[in-house]
Amino acid sequence: MFGGQLRSLHLSNLNIPSRRLHNILRACPNLRSARITQNLTCYGEEVESFPVVVVMPHLRSLRLRGSRAMQFLLENVRTPTLSRLDVEWDQRNDCVTLFPYLEAFLSQSPSVEELILRDVIPTEDALIRLITNNAHITRLVITMSWGPEYVITDRTFELLTFQEEYRVLPQLDKLVIHGGLDVKDELIAAMIASRSEPPLLSGSQAPTGTGLNHVLLSRRIPMASDVVAELERRYPGASISGGKRFLYQA
Repeated sequence: MFGGQLRSLHLSNLNIPSRRLHNILRACPNLRSARITQNLTCYGEEVESFPVVVVMPHLRSLRLRGSRAMQFLLENVRTPTLSRLDVEWDQRNDCVTLFPYLEAFLSQSPSVEELILRDVIPTEDALIRLITNNAHITRLVITMSWGPEYVITDRTFELLTFQEEYRVLPQLDKLVIHGGLDVKDELIAAMIASRSEPPLLSGSQAPTGTGLNHVLLSRRIPMASDVVAELERRYPGASISGGKRFLYQA
């Protein structure tokens, strides 16, 4: 089968130079989905840049797992219609090294709606830049299994709380965060309320989209029972559970 006929590509435990991967992707311009897992033995490879950028106009779903050599793909591949991006880095230092390249890649992928980040966020400032610059995201999943104990604090949730004139991720429907959380219970509840109710003033514009319908937060400290009870009173039709895995399902 010729590469142009492929619609899906899964490369597992990849241990080849960047140039060969570049050639493979150039030969498969009609892919709809791709999963690329890089073998850790590639970590010491010299990252290359290429004069020809690979444009994949039909790619809708992309899963990347690897380390520093993934810089090649972020720099040399364009996915203008990508709607789902799932990224996981294997080395702790890759968070800092690769995050600017991930930001640039997302800026060239304006159709991404679902963003899954596994051990990718280096700092809260980096996360704030990401959610501020990618307003089209509707489903955001963040996993943090190592790195700083707390990366996501009150600052992020204050930003996610709708204000009169300033709204970050206005179409957010699903928010899942595993690890790295240090946020006051009241701020979590306020964020949910701001995205689940109509504007306070009649002249305000309603949020675009259907509102926030799913929140799952894995925390070290369970949410206070009185905050959970208030949410249950406020949203009797929602499924709400406290504990260290807080769930809100509208």
